[in-house]
Amino acid sequence: MEEAAAEPARGDAFRDNPSPSELSSEDAAAGGGAPSVPPEAPPATNAPPDEPPSAPKPPRPLYCGVRMPYFFREDSFELFREMDVREDDIFLSSGVKMGSETTWVTKILNGLKDYDDDGNLKASVDDSLPNRKFQTYPEALPPTREVERRDIAQGKSIVKHFGDFTLDELMDQPSPRLISTHLFGEQFLPKKLFDQPDEEGDSGLVSNGSHNIVKGKGRLIVAVRNLKDTLVSLHHFRGVPEDGWYGNEHGPGSFRRWIDLEDCHNSYGSAFHWVKASADAVDAIGPERALVVYYEALQSNFAAQLRRINDFLGMPRLSAAKERAITHACSAKTMRKTSSSIIRKGVVRDWTNYLDDERWDEVDKTFNTVLNGVKLAEPLRFYQLKEVPGMPPPF
Repeated sequence: MEEAAAEPARGDAFRDNPSPSELSSEDAAAGGGAPSVPPEAPPATNAPPDEPPSAPKPPRPLYCGVRMPYFFREDSFELFREMDVREDDIFLSSGVKMGSETTWVTKILNGLKDYDDDGNLKASVDDSLPNRKFQTYPEALPPTREVERRDIAQGKSIVKHFGDFTLDELMDQPSPRLISTHLFGEQFLPKKLFDQPDEEGDSGLVSNGSHNIVKGKGRLIVAVRNLKDTLVSLHHFRGVPEDGWYGNEHGPGSFRRWIDLEDCHNSYGSAFHWVKASADAVDAIGPERALVVYYEALQSNFAAQLRRINDFLGMPRLSAAKERAITHACSAKTMRKTSSSIIRKGVVRDWTNYLDDERWDEVDKTFNTVLNGVKLAEPLRFYQLKEVPGMPPPF
């Protein structure tokens, strides 16, 4: 499977120095014009040509210490945080440009929900609902139609990149609800997904020995990819940024912007901090309600990972026909035809074609500083090694 970037066109949604403004899927896939390689940052000699550069944009808005994309709505985010979580809710939290992003895994989860044992779509499937044709981020939606009309009357722009939906329409999905987002960790995901101290004297609580807690509900799936390939994918998303890899008069460059732990201007902040906060969230929820899906594992054995996700969700054992139907629907060839996704290379270890040893050594040092000993992050190390010593460790 090659990596898919979620549509509709959002151009610069995730980078501080973005790509050509609002390219269509076809334009972006075609390169949008003659390729150019920034002279100050030549890739390795075997690297593919870069796409045309783009103009810089203003810094991202800062929220709770993290840079957020331009489509981020604080009102909807706060409602998302306080939402009532159901036992069978499925939350997909994926890192920006971490291979599958949310597109591939969203497609997998929809397949598990929507196909019957004969491999046919259930009659109840409604493609007009959120998260069907592409993911629908809660933090991007107006809370209600009433708020949307008010915002339009006040001259505010309404983002439609994730479909013509509101947050309450996302919440009105039939069970099991699927909610996809780049939001992450206990600070940004719904509070009731996690165990909470009892503040209202509710009944039916459990005790942890010191005080009563309200048990969390729902399931969390975290999708991750090795961070070196993540950087390369982000750099090329809808064309390379105008300040290139190493920076110039237009900005600090993709590398320095991405590796900055103190003030990463990319949307959703530092990838290293994203992984660490996600790992903490997985640990807090526990293995019965939290699952980590690695892009590299999906690439190497899709069938095994599909069954693993199915079992985690407590669904009936996959029939051969249903497995074949989902595998076909989630292939790169099918997704190119049926979804508005930009399919790039999506290979593992593409990072070896870019930058130099000095920069990759800096990534390794930063990885060790933030993620050394973090269980979720350890399997990523193998795919970040310059020379691979045999077979990868089990996920």
